[in-house]
Amino acid sequence: MKINTKSLIYGTAVMTLANLTIRILGFVYRVVLSRIIGPQGLGLIQLVYPVFFIAVAFTGSGLPLAVSRLVSEKKAKADHDGARYTISLSLILVAIISIVIIAIVLLNIDFIIQKIIGDNRVKGSLIVILPSLLFIGFAQVFKGYFYGTRDVNPPALAEVIEQVTRMGVAIGLLLWAAPKYSLPIVAALVMVGTVIGDLVSLLYVHSKYSIEQRKLLRSIGPYKRLTIDGSKGILASIGKIAIPVTCTRLVSSLLTAANSIIIPQRLMAAGMIQDDAVGLFGIMTGMVLPMLFMPFIVTNALQVNLVPNLAESVTLKRTKDLKDKIRKAIIITSYTAFPAVGLLVSLGAPIGDLLYAQPMVGQLLVPTAFGLVFHALSHTSTGIMNGLAQQNKAAIHYIIGSLVQLICSYALIAIPSIGIYGFIIGFYASSIMICLLNLKSALSKVRLNFKLLDWILKPALSALVMAAVCSVLYQLLAGTGMPALIRLLFSFAPGAFSFLVSALALGGIPDWLVDSAKEKVSSFRGK
Repeated sequence: MKINTKSLIYGTAVMTLANLTIRILGFVYRVVLSRIIGPQGLGLIQLVYPVFFIAVAFTGSGLPLAVSRLVSEKKAKADHDGARYTISLSLILVAIISIVIIAIVLLNIDFIIQKIIGDNRVKGSLIVILPSLLFIGFAQVFKGYFYGTRDVNPPALAEVIEQVTRMGVAIGLLLWAAPKYSLPIVAALVMVGTVIGDLVSLLYVHSKYSIEQRKLLRSIGPYKRLTIDGSKGILASIGKIAIPVTCTRLVSSLLTAANSIIIPQRLMAAGMIQDDAVGLFGIMTGMVLPMLFMPFIVTNALQVNLVPNLAESVTLKRTKDLKDKIRKAIIITSYTAFPAVGLLVSLGAPIGDLLYAQPMVGQLLVPTAFGLVFHALSHTSTGIMNGLAQQNKAAIHYIIGSLVQLICSYALIAIPSIGIYGFIIGFYASSIMICLLNLKSALSKVRLNFKLLDWILKPALSALVMAAVCSVLYQLLAGTGMPALIRLLFSFAPGAFSFLVSALALGGIPDWLVDSAKEKVSSFRGK
């Protein structure tokens, strides 16, 4: 059991580091792009991605989760043949789906450009990026295999390689072409960087998979021949897991698009002029929400590692191990989300001013931040549900929550006294509903009680202490003449330390988390 627990924590740490690296690289990439091609060029690129991401949802959402869970289950039973054929059949499915979608897009390219995107200049960019649909789908299958075997290093490194390659190719092409060619061609060259980045990532994970398969062949001998009945069984298992998740992602994309249309319209119905409504929508979605989702660097990594770890415990009927992993996942989430709330509530306004020079960011960020804990727990609990083979329920819960968000946006934003806060109310209602429904289903399935004191009250009290320390220090430093960034750092560091001290004093941080941190520090010093 110790090995399994360590694999969950180690995998989460590695993926968190990879996510953080990619976020930083992505930020730098966007800054460089904005300098080279300007806001119009960026606008053309952003017009293509919504359509492309909807296409990716068909191949790049449900299948990796299915592969991850099925490979984990088959490895737990030492069924290496089944694991290999799961990969083979998944690749065939990706190829068929991708080719069909690419054909549909190409046959309807003029309709998509004119009626959906509404800008003829992005036609070349959309055509150029289509091969990535195939590359992303294949790469996600191989990544799912490694997640299933709990070897997170190849997929984590592949994502970093993809981002670095994309940046290098795109920036190199732009420096050569930007002064000579029109914006549509320049935007298409950015997509060339994306395609090559996806291809290089695919080649890397495929090479790592091939090496592992050769080692297995040497140790266990040739694989058995796959029968028709065996193929049907694996395909049925893949479909059972992948279809609900894919539908959830598609619904998510459509509802996100619907919110993007509804929010500015309802703000105008409340009496705002169009430019102000669009500007406020941009502040909320482009400035406030990205800051709010900082903890998802951790919870995304946690969710990826939860599914195979829980699936293995379910397969081997290790009930105690299963409960232990769920408890630890919730604790990691709480001790990530609560300090983020403490930081954003106390220093959100000056952080918004520093990054965006926009006072409205802090005004919206502080009230929204209190819902972050429920949103983070809803995210982790979805991973728990998927690991427990409750993906159908998780999909239903998500759709219900998303519809609540949409209804709140439509009904409340148009009320002048509420305005954009209607979206925040919907964010609260949606997050709380998904969180409670998921936790009720998951905890009742494994017969695990909700630990209000350990999971909520202790980290919440520690976050309260942190928020008070950060806020008081920032106010005390206001008259010193220090630059805002220095004041923020001098306020945040003691605040973070106070959170750690408070959590330790309350006995909130469990011994296993402390021991894991000590191991990492000792390992680092040893190196």
